[in-house]
Amino acid sequence: MIKNYWKTARRHLLKNRFYSLINITGLALGMAACLFIFQYVHFELSYDQFHQHASEIYRVPFDWGDTDDQGNKNNIYASNVPAFGPAAQAEILEVTDYTRLFHVLAFTHACVLNYERADGQTVRFQEEKGFFADSSFFSMFSFPLLYGNPANALAAPNSMVLTTTLAEKYFGKNWENDAPLGKIIYVTGPRHGSYTVTGIMADMPENSHLPLDFLLSFASLGNGGAANSWVWSQCYTYLQLAPQAEPAVVEGKIADLIDKYYADLSDHPEIFLQPLTSIHLDSELRYEAGVNGSRTTVYFLSIIGVFILIIGWINYLNLTLAKSADRSKEVGVRKVMGTSRKHLLAQFILESLLINLLSALLALGLVIALQPVITSYLGWRMPEAGFFSLLQSPVYGIPYPFVWLFLAGSILSALYPAFATANATSTATQKLSQRFPRQGIAFRKILVISQFTASAVLIFGSLIVSRQLSYMQQKDLGMNIDQVLVLKSSSQSDSSYRAGLTYFKNQTQTLSSIEEVATTTFIPGREITYNRGVRRYDGEIQRGSNFFVVHTDQHFASTLKLELVAGRNFSEDFTTDATEAAILNEAAIHMLGYDTPEQALHQKIRILERGDPVLEIVGVLKNYHQKSLQQAHESIVLRYDPVSVGYLALRIKPEGDMHHMMQQAQDTWKEAFPSSPFTYFFLDDFFNQQYLAERQFNKVFSAFTGLAILIASFGLFGLASYTAVQRTKEIGIRKVLGASVSSILILLSQEYIKLTMIAFVIAMPVANYFFTGWLDHFVHRTSVPWWIFAMPGLLVLLIALLSVGGHTVKAARQNPVDSLRYE
Repeated sequence: MIKNYWKTARRHLLKNRFYSLINITGLALGMAACLFIFQYVHFELSYDQFHQHASEIYRVPFDWGDTDDQGNKNNIYASNVPAFGPAAQAEILEVTDYTRLFHVLAFTHACVLNYERADGQTVRFQEEKGFFADSSFFSMFSFPLLYGNPANALAAPNSMVLTTTLAEKYFGKNWENDAPLGKIIYVTGPRHGSYTVTGIMADMPENSHLPLDFLLSFASLGNGGAANSWVWSQCYTYLQLAPQAEPAVVEGKIADLIDKYYADLSDHPEIFLQPLTSIHLDSELRYEAGVNGSRTTVYFLSIIGVFILIIGWINYLNLTLAKSADRSKEVGVRKVMGTSRKHLLAQFILESLLINLLSALLALGLVIALQPVITSYLGWRMPEAGFFSLLQSPVYGIPYPFVWLFLAGSILSALYPAFATANATSTATQKLSQRFPRQGIAFRKILVISQFTASAVLIFGSLIVSRQLSYMQQKDLGMNIDQVLVLKSSSQSDSSYRAGLTYFKNQTQTLSSIEEVATTTFIPGREITYNRGVRRYDGEIQRGSNFFVVHTDQHFASTLKLELVAGRNFSEDFTTDATEAAILNEAAIHMLGYDTPEQALHQKIRILERGDPVLEIVGVLKNYHQKSLQQAHESIVLRYDPVSVGYLALRIKPEGDMHHMMQQAQDTWKEAFPSSPFTYFFLDDFFNQQYLAERQFNKVFSAFTGLAILIASFGLFGLASYTAVQRTKEIGIRKVLGASVSSILILLSQEYIKLTMIAFVIAMPVANYFFTGWLDHFVHRTSVPWWIFAMPGLLVLLIALLSVGGHTVKAARQNPVDSLRYE
């Protein structure tokens, strides 16, 4: 019996090659897209899950309780104070271990590793992905150490661990054959000195929230100052709890601990536990160790994947329902010969399984073959997947999701047409002219509306995402970052730095291609990590306790084309500017309670740092975006320091010779800083890297929206072809009676136009709800004009007409004599 079913199914597929090809292609593309998306979703959800004790590890963020002028918290750090970890382990029973990470750039503006090879060649690079780490790092986290002892690799002062990539970079390609342990690397920048390589670890997995290339031992920091501070909150702290510990109970004990150590403060900071596995998708705090993802994006992509797969199944259902009438004679003969309803159902379900199986195999082949191309185009970081890993990767805790989708889709997409056809009476089913039951036609219309609705929602979303990205990249930033070359300051910190910087600035300002040269501790696009409490000196208003402080020179504003709305710029003519002057932006003066820039001018502020300096506000800058448009303007205080360390910004004249200028700048740099590498980038590229996630999301959304439309078009194309064939005789009669080609075109197209309009009415409220919510994540967001709502409807209508147009025109122009002969 089963063999006969398979034979009948195979013959049916071969007899209807055109419709079988549309079904299999549409389903395969839908399944492949869903597989790609589910694989990415699985990867995003897998972040930090590979650690053996992942469920027991928590990061401990630090909240000073500061708010902006609208009452929103704006100072929750991903980092913590370094003294907290040891205290927590000593005083909280449930804390079994801790480890701390200090970013190397928390101590300095630059970190340079220097290694002298056996042939005398010195390898020297600036490195940013490094941390000072406790010796417990490798016992808490499951990062494999390929060489060295994980128990003591970071125990001794001035010891370091490199990744394999960095080992090859400094020691050469054959580093494994050259006894890497024990080699000496000189670190310039944080805690200058010679460090012994005590371990080589595997490169960090792609699904780790910690981007690191090397580790320095925490013991290198000594026992005082930074290592034991209860104030300096620049240290990432992780706690490992006992397996049965309740996080809520531990947080209560942490609150008691904070009350104890901050008893002298009127406002105590808050510390809470953040599960390690939630950091990548759920954390948007200040000073994150790396770029995190978004759970909202993951959810949106999951919905898109399901939408595309549903569109593929709808294609199958539509064509199967439409073709059911053609099989009426077969069903009638089978019933007359005694075939039971159960066997008929089995036949149709088996045919559906065969089509879904062929589609699934084709989809798997497409994913495996195209994965490198697709992931490269979309910018996704995922390990290459083989056949079985694609089938096994769990999504949202569901094992073998693709297998379940395949089985569920195969059965559900077969049940309705199988029941509808098998339930027909044996007499009726033998009449070849019998139309499909009215309820079948109604159900088919519902499916087409669903398909159009999904397509319209995706088109609307694609337009919104693209418009928001364009808005962020084109909005006035309050500055001009084009034609600005940025150099990372030398890692030298001795007196030679001042002399070298002065020489470099003087020499480059004489170059014909250079308009301005400025020094600054932080450039736009880089998070300002130096923040201090700021108060009005008159003591009247105590708002806006934490401000972001940037040390810069008198050329900073003119180099970035910042607008001074009141007062003056820094100047060498005012000898007290370095110790008594400050320039604030508009957000900062509003935080201090001043209504206008003029009101703030010449007022005095106190900065809560060493010496508690009192500064006069000599100028007010128009707000500019230090970070992306996802964030509000920060309260920024500029202080005058003509030899500030961090970055040098060179504004290049538009007509300048870029190549020649770069060579001159590099030669001058070597003269000024012979032991520091020449590291540069362009400010506009650097700033726009903040929108990488949005660009990727836009590209992904657009690509899969296009694919969904293509799949839907396949189904409509096949459905229109079948409808035209079914109505061939009707069209012939109408032409004999005088109907024009245009009237027949309208007759055959009007049903699809009506369905499109219904889908549009359903889709717009749904799309508006979801994507307006997505826009709410942005502080600065684009407007949504009326044409954004109209465009999806017009595009879906155009797609529908193009899909059905060819068959409709062909049927309308056919010779009526041939049409009347058709059977």
